[in-house]
Amino acid sequence: DLAKYADRVMVLSDGRLEMSGTPKEVFSQVERVRRLGADVPEVTGIMYDLRNGGMALSGFETDAEAAADAIATACGREVSVR
Repeated sequence: DLAKYADRVMVLSDGRLEMSGTPKEVFSQVERVRRLGADVPEVTGIMYDLRNGGMALSGFETDAEAAADAIATACGREVSVR
């Protein structure tokens, strides 16, 4: 996933700019991004699914290391994979 290297992300639909912002700002709107025909980073989709399944996660991450830390914290562990 290249999103973790980007400063800004833009989502176009039918040639129109529909969304623009930092990766976290744009990809935190998972349902809207998908409705526009785009997809979110895989790790963001996994966090979205975990949250919808009842896991208490704060925020949306766009890189695997930050997501792993957030998931570990939600599970009551203070583990860092960095």
